[in-house]
Amino acid sequence: MPLMKKIIKREENIVNNKIIYKNSDLQNSTDLLTLEDENVQKVISIAQQIIRENKPMKIKILYNRSIKQLDINSNELFNIIQYLINKKILIDGSKHTRKTILLNDNRRKLYNIILKNKGASFNFLRKEIFSSTQGSGGHLIWHLQMLIKFNYVKKLKIGNYTVFLPINMDLELGKLYFFMNNEINNKIIITIINQDKIRKPDVHKLLEEPRSTINYRINCLIEYDILKVKDTSTKEIHINPKLYEKVLRIIKDNKKLLNDGQKSKN
Repeated sequence: MPLMKKIIKREENIVNNKIIYKNSDLQNSTDLLTLEDENVQKVISIAQQIIRENKPMKIKILYNRSIKQLDINSNELFNIIQYLINKKILIDGSKHTRKTILLNDNRRKLYNIILKNKGASFNFLRKEIFSSTQGSGGHLIWHLQMLIKFNYVKKLKIGNYTVFLPINMDLELGKLYFFMNNEINNKIIITIINQDKIRKPDVHKLLEEPRSTINYRINCLIEYDILKVKDTSTKEIHINPKLYEKVLRIIKDNKKLLNDGQKSKN
């Protein structure tokens, strides 16, 4: 196939976010790129210029401008654009880049709350963002979708709750943080850890909470495999051994949050 036809074909692929590499060398070349590379920064600058013109950042437009303005061959340019797409730095058709997405005050506040709390439920975020200002659930959903779209956060479904986690957080760890950011769950788990042996019906006796509340919470923790029934005949319970070290780490991390009153009421 003539070179020009190859370039046109690859341009068609990149417009659809589907660069098709003919060999492993081209595929692997994106792995060698970093955001600090000079040409990568130049392509990002051109993308930002397109957005400042109040235009959607279309990949085809970006390619055409970059190939004209930069001293760079088409293969290298395709690799750079593919790298930026893979990293969610750029998204075809968006008026934002990954850098500009946090310039919005509400999105930046949302992201910081999710980071600080190691994840947060939708209801908790709505209280934190719109407790003193006007806003709707629809606005919150839109901002969260933008954070997901640009790879800042991801979501996890736990029962009836939707939990938003930092993008690099392990899902199992995110589940543990969700349950243990609740004050009552945290008390239950710490109480069980501090006892050599404890029966499920006896936990509420050590806590200043109604028996029905404690039993409900314990059943939830068992359902999600955080607690285990060690002996069905005695109803003795303990922390899931596979999660024990992670639980200890979260208890340590949560001390400051609990002292500051930063607890999620699930």
